[in-house]
Amino acid sequence: MTASTDSLSPVAGSCNSVPVHSIELPTPASCRASQPLSDSDVARVITQREAIGSILRGQDKRLIVIVGPCSVHSVEQALEYADQLAAARPRFEDALLLAMRVYIEKPRTTVGWRGLALDPALDSSMGPDTGLLESRRVMKGVIERGLPVATESLDPFVVPYVEDMLAFSSLGARTSESQSHRQMAAAMACPIGIKNATSGSLAVAADAAVAVRASQSVFKVTPDGRVCYEVVAGNRNTAIVLRGGEKGPNYSIEHQARARQLLQARDVDAGLIVDCSHGNSEKNAQRQAEVVNYISQQLRAGDSAPAGVMIESHLYGGKQPPEPVETLQYGVSVTDECLGFSDTLHCLEALAGAVRARHHHQPEAIATIWN
Repeated sequence: MTASTDSLSPVAGSCNSVPVHSIELPTPASCRASQPLSDSDVARVITQREAIGSILRGQDKRLIVIVGPCSVHSVEQALEYADQLAAARPRFEDALLLAMRVYIEKPRTTVGWRGLALDPALDSSMGPDTGLLESRRVMKGVIERGLPVATESLDPFVVPYVEDMLAFSSLGARTSESQSHRQMAAAMACPIGIKNATSGSLAVAADAAVAVRASQSVFKVTPDGRVCYEVVAGNRNTAIVLRGGEKGPNYSIEHQARARQLLQARDVDAGLIVDCSHGNSEKNAQRQAEVVNYISQQLRAGDSAPAGVMIESHLYGGKQPPEPVETLQYGVSVTDECLGFSDTLHCLEALAGAVRARHHHQPEAIATIWN
């Protein structure tokens, strides 16, 4: 419901920010009821979380691959992508755990389109009252296709609307240093990836891993829309995500070793994930393949390798400016440049082949990620 605030016009000379309009949102409980998970899908999400946690702890020898659009701007296009990824999964499931990127919020350095959850039509004609329902619709569709849902949790108020659907979430480069986001992650039930800061600082991510794993008190929004104060035990399934930074890429073996040293110094046994995009590809989608090849060679050599990788991929390669959906080129990213799906399959084949080679020649190599 939109409430008029005409009577709240600012007084001349006032510097206070006054709302232009407000929208009354459905409660998380009612939103969940509108796009519910079946009992079998609830069980599937729990199993997916356990599997990802097992890989992060080095107990499962597969590689996590979090792959999909930089951001979801169309439910239908995202589900078409999910269809293709689900169809390809049997070729790789012995070596790779494929999770789909379903990013419904987008962090902004200044301003810009903020994602499906807040602006589903890309023109501000619809708000989060529609966007949150659409977000659940796409996540539900991905889960029904047998794929784990991975996202980046940006606004703590969005989390209770979708948390039951998440197999993996992450703190972004802009939020990993935020105390409120660390507390939010500590209270979440799914495994959490923590990206290094935009500066490239790995220490920020390592400090965040300590905080996310710690028992603490947090503010939470309950399913019925109330705010509570809750003591949580902390989230033990965590990973540092190397995503590059202002000084360039940071996916090398040397950077990985530095991340492990920082974790060891803090007595934290979190895993490592390499983001093939962002600073590691310098925003050039095709260079993601270079990062994939590097990690593949590392796996084949039996070196201490990451537990997973992230790849930004869409139906078709490239990017375009965010405009109203009906004016956009079909299946092309409206945020960061993505690989097309055919190129993505080549990356998955390279990674799966490397994991299989490591299993054949170095059966104990995966355990070394904790050394």
